[in-house]
Amino acid sequence: MVNPIIKMSEIEYSFENKAILNKINIQIKQKEILGIVGPNGSGKTTVFNILCGLIKPTKGNIFIDGININNLSITQKSKLIALAPQNTIFPEDISVFELTVMGRNPYMNLLSWESLDDNELAVQYINRVGILQLASKKLKHISGGERQLALIAMVLCQETPIILLDEPTSNLDIKNQLHIMDNINAIRESSNKTILINLHDLNLAAKYCDKIIFLKNGTVFSQGTPYEVITSENIRNVYGISANVLNSSTHPIVQPLSKIP
Repeated sequence: MVNPIIKMSEIEYSFENKAILNKINIQIKQKEILGIVGPNGSGKTTVFNILCGLIKPTKGNIFIDGININNLSITQKSKLIALAPQNTIFPEDISVFELTVMGRNPYMNLLSWESLDDNELAVQYINRVGILQLASKKLKHISGGERQLALIAMVLCQETPIILLDEPTSNLDIKNQLHIMDNINAIRESSNKTILINLHDLNLAAKYCDKIIFLKNGTVFSQGTPYEVITSENIRNVYGISANVLNSSTHPIVQPLSKIP
């Protein structure tokens, strides 16, 4: 059996005496795309914040490639895991290039500037996500989908083996959603990166993810392949709605029907 690159063991987290996560156990193999889905407030973003070290779990341990992250400094963690958070606010007057090169911050001293190599890497990753023509454009002059691609370029520029994308397709039309997810899949295919994605769209999760985890009320309700997890029964139990699930030759397809009275 291949050793997991990420192992979350019995993770619990409470805030102001309220349990947010309860006994989370997750294992992820290298080069997998893992989709974390579930209703608002189910704990998806909290899982990401704990993985990045932004908050500490109340109980449990996290191992990255066999190393307990409690033994790592913030800088060491930031060289292993890059996070593209949702609803990120950056200065409107910075360019796509300036945003992207911020991914090199973990490799720089406090008073140092980006090197020529850092700048070349930024250009490389802007090109990788297909927006090289926008490199000099300010964020206020590009679309929401283009901003998401710029944010992905930034986390790629951080050059970590693990990337966390928190709802990268939110507020985008279907064309841009597919464009973003196609880029994410291409990045996985051409590298050894492991990618975790928080998603609301079950059809996107089913189409692009190797493994899916359903979170409900801070617990893992179900985890496995899309065919194992995306079922009418699970959708009813997690979301409280009826849905038909058609199992195509490539992935399940969800057709929501109605809210359960």
